[in-house]
Amino acid sequence: MQRHSFCGLLRLPQWVAITTIVCIGAFVLAAPVVRCVSISNRNLPQECVLSRAALAGFVISYTHSVNKGRIHDFYACEGDELVLYKTQFVSYGAGMPEARESDGFAVTTDGYVVNNVNRRLQQLVMAVGVTSEHSISINSSNGFNALSPADEISFQTMFAPQTSLIFEITRVSLCSYLCARRIR
Repeated sequence: MQRHSFCGLLRLPQWVAITTIVCIGAFVLAAPVVRCVSISNRNLPQECVLSRAALAGFVISYTHSVNKGRIHDFYACEGDELVLYKTQFVSYGAGMPEARESDGFAVTTDGYVVNNVNRRLQQLVMAVGVTSEHSISINSSNGFNALSPADEISFQTMFAPQTSLIFEITRVSLCSYLCARRIR
């Protein structure tokens, strides 16, 4: 058995060293090691958008169908769960939560806020609205203190209207992450 000195101190045969390097490389590229938020088409799961930044939190915004005010739902990512922790809206009326301060309801300079919602989800399912202008804002260093329409990414730029979407925390391979559509 011929041994080559360039294979290191172990003096392995060249084919063993090359096979080991190829196997390690394949594992690194194929193993599900990248944790991210996945937003996928419910009917075509391969049509998806990934975001590592969304693990720090995100906001889904939309226009309410009845009072036409803008709604902002704030989500945190805890373990493998999405947690709706706060809802903010600008006008109060039909179709909006009942105002009870004991439930974390407050009036602020930005409108009405319901804190402490604490709704935990393995998956969030929603449809891209035709007129509701659904969008996502990814958490930033300001922690959404200055949420503005300029921060919002319209779902209609990523998916067709009326597409049913699934949001979930997942792990994907490095190769899949690098090849996928990504937002921030």
